Amino acid sequence: MADIRTLLIISPVPTHPSREGCNRRVLDMVLAIRELGFKPFLCYVRTDLFTPCTDFTELYDWWQGDMVHFRTGWEASEGVLARSRGMYVFSKFKNIVNKWRRILPQSLVEWMLSLPVGDGWYPPALSNWVARFCTEHQPVACIVEYAFLSKALLHVPHGTRRIIDAHDMLSERNRQLKPLGISDSSISLSRSQEKRMLERADTVIGIQRDEESVFRAMLAPAVKVTSADILSAPDNVFANDSRSAAVVGYIGAMSPQNLKGIEWFVNNCWETIRAKVPGAVFRVAGTVCEKVTPHTGIELLGSVDDLKSFYRGCRCVINPCLGGTGLKIKCIEALQMGMPLVTTTAGGEGLRDGAGTAFELADTAENFSAHVIEFLLNPVKAAKTSGVALEYAVARRRVSMENLERAIRGKLDGKSDV
Repeated sequence: MADIRTLLIISPVPTHPSREGCNRRVLDMVLAIRELGFKPFLCYVRTDLFTPCTDFTELYDWWQGDMVHFRTGWEASEGVLARSRGMYVFSKFKNIVNKWRRILPQSLVEWMLSLPVGDGWYPPALSNWVARFCTEHQPVACIVEYAFLSKALLHVPHGTRRIIDAHDMLSERNRQLKPLGISDSSISLSRSQEKRMLERADTVIGIQRDEESVFRAMLAPAVKVTSADILSAPDNVFANDSRSAAVVGYIGAMSPQNLKGIEWFVNNCWETIRAKVPGAVFRVAGTVCEKVTPHTGIELLGSVDDLKSFYRGCRCVINPCLGGTGLKIKCIEALQMGMPLVTTTAGGEGLRDGAGTAFELADTAENFSAHVIEFLLNPVKAAKTSGVALEYAVARRRVSMENLERAIRGKLDGKSDV
C-alpha cells in the first residue's frame, strides 16, 4: 500500500457511482487509484462535448469535498471558463455549413463538418488553476481523461507525473464509424493533432492492448505507453439455472453505435433464436431503450438502478458492436460478472485472446445466433464459459492495476505486461 498522496484527475465527465451521467471507465480509474493508496482530487471540466445531467449534491457528497467543478462557455464568469476565440470562430463556421448543407455538395459538407477540432475544447484559464493547485498540493501525478484537455499537463511542474488516460484512438474513431453511417465531428482529431496532444504526457494509458500497440508506434520513445483495461474487481453474479427464463441481455446508453448494433441483432438474429428457443426474451436496459423499436419478445427496461440484478436475470448477454475504437465496456462488465457473452470482432477488440474460451466471437448473423442459442440451451457450456470469464477478468485486472501503479510512480520501462 502506498503512502496517501494527492493525485489530480482532470476530467470532462462527472465521476460517482450513479450509472446515469457517469463514465464507467473514469469511475473505475478513481476507485483503482484509491485502492492503490492515493487520494484523488477531481477537477471536473464540463464542456459541450460531454453534457450529462449531473446531480451535483450527490457528486460533491461522494467526493467529500475533494473536487472542483467548472463549466465552459464563450464568456468567462463565476465558475465558467471561457473557451478560446478560435473555437468560437470554428463553431460558427460549422453552424454556417450546417445551415447551408442542403445546397452544398454532400462530399464538401462531410469534409467541412469533419474538420478536426484539436485543442479547441480546452479553456485557457484552466492552466492557471492547474498551476496553483500543483503548487499548493504537490500531487504525485496528474491524470487527464481524454486527450482534449491535455494542455493542462503543460502547467504541471517537474516532479509530478503527467499521464493521459486516452480512452480512445480519436484520430481513428470517425474513420471506423463512417461505414455505419455514423459521424461525430465534435470529437474528431487528425493523426498529427492526436500525436501532439499525447506527447504532452510522460505516460499514455491505452484503454486496451491493441490501441497500446498503435500508440507505442505513433509516439516518441520518451513517452511511455501502457494499457489498463479491467480496473474493477470481478464479482460473479451468473445464476446458471436452466429453469429460469431464457433471457438474452443488453445494456447501454443511447448512442448511434449501440442503436445500430441492436438493430442488426434484432433484424438478423432474433427470429432465428426465437425459433430454436420458443419464449426467449431479449431484455434491453439503459437509455438506448428510448430509440429501440418494440418487437416481439423484446423487453425495454430503460435505466436500471441495480446492475448486478439485471445481469443476474440473464442467461447470456450480447454486444453486437459493429465498429468504433476504444474498449467496449459492455464486454468488460460481462466478463467481470462471469456472464456468458457473445460479441463481434469490433466488440472484442483488445480482448481477443479470450475469444472462444472467456467469451464467444461472431461476425455473421448465423454464427452469432448459434452461440446465443447454445448458451440458452446448454447450461454446461454456459457454466464453463462463466468460470473462464471470471479467471480471465481476474488475471487482466491484476496486470492492469500493476501497470497503473507503475505509471503513477514513473517506473514504466519497456513493453507493458498486459
